[in-house]
Amino acid sequence: MVKIRTARGDFAEVNGGTWSADDPDLASFLNIYAEMLPAGGESPYPDYTLAERALTVVGGEIVHADPPPPSYPGVVYSSL
Repeated sequence: MVKIRTARGDFAEVNGGTWSADDPDLASFLNIYAEMLPAGGESPYPDYTLAERALTVVGGEIVHADPPPPSYPGVVYSSL
């Protein structure tokens, strides 16, 4: 799980690739954006990747991130 604060001061979090937020429009936008530009197999921590990508659009910062899972060089990760 990764939680962000947008430039407008709204909070949203992504968990398992799905966004939630107090503002339903923000959550909907972030979920659509994540579907259009999903975290690929190169990412061992897809939620963090999605949060970083979302911040390029909405601005703001990551305010919390669960510890990343272990990663291994040369491994392609799957979201299946």
